[in-house]
Amino acid sequence: MEKVTPKERLKRLLGPRLMSWYNRVRLRLQVPRIFLSDYRRYRRHSAYFHRETPSARELEITVLYHSLEKGFLHEGGDLRLRFGRAKVARLLQLLQAWREEGLPESSQIIAAQAILSAYYSYHREREADISDYFPDSAYSALAHHSTRRAVEVLPEEARHGDFATFAPSRHSIRRFSDRPVPDELLREVVRLANTAPSACNRQEVRVHSVSDPAIAREILDLQGGFRSESEGIRQLLLVTADLAFTYMEGMDRQQPYIDGGIYLMNLLYALHYHGVGACAGNASLLPRDEARILSLAGCRESEALIAIVPIGFPAMPILTTPSRRRPPEETLLG
Repeated sequence: MEKVTPKERLKRLLGPRLMSWYNRVRLRLQVPRIFLSDYRRYRRHSAYFHRETPSARELEITVLYHSLEKGFLHEGGDLRLRFGRAKVARLLQLLQAWREEGLPESSQIIAAQAILSAYYSYHREREADISDYFPDSAYSALAHHSTRRAVEVLPEEARHGDFATFAPSRHSIRRFSDRPVPDELLREVVRLANTAPSACNRQEVRVHSVSDPAIAREILDLQGGFRSESEGIRQLLLVTADLAFTYMEGMDRQQPYIDGGIYLMNLLYALHYHGVGACAGNASLLPRDEARILSLAGCRESEALIAIVPIGFPAMPILTTPSRRRPPEETLLG
């Protein structure tokens, strides 16, 4: 006797037209539950609601030390003494608590200690007093000392080598020359970036070029992550995902951002291959600010912002942050 599943039984009972209607209603009713589940997971696990967990504290340490790294890109220019002192004081406090609790030293804890050591050495070389927030005893407690502040990148370094050489030769570039990136070159960059995969080959990602410096500056002011570099940034690429090509049902909710992230990395590699510097800026924005940015760039209302990417030919010397990467043993699990 043929075994009939409940789903097959329902199909036979309703017929094709009613079954199609039933599926549409069922999927629509799932949407609120799916988004509510996302919120509950965010509430249960995010660093925002659980700031005292080791993961949340390591996140704060990483954000703080990376901010100091970016400050050193101004060395030799407008880098002021005692810059970022509130961040330094907070970092020292977090690291002291980390040591006292006997928590393991991850790559990011090591990187934080190294940049603090470089900060201390920078001020000591200039005989600047920072003892009110960075005493000698705090420096002595740091386990990893370093004087490396900004890293100089060679212009042609490994750009056309094999992938094992090419990938680590790409760096985030924040200082650009006055020479504009021509439209013809941008088309070649996007031609390469378009080889990125997407779910069911939807190809919902769009790239908007902003070449008006005034509009670029307004967008960067809203984004907030390039305040110290915005005067030298004249061109932007906005990476978006058009939701009109993605949301077929509630379970698709993450796909535009997954596809957008894959595309963004391909775009950064394509820019690097063609000798164009770039830095992927986050799109962590309030809805009104995102809407304003999308409007300034001439995007459709259905587009979601994935990243804001300042681009340009790098200024010489090409400097970037050390930005220590996690080793495989911290990433590859199981």
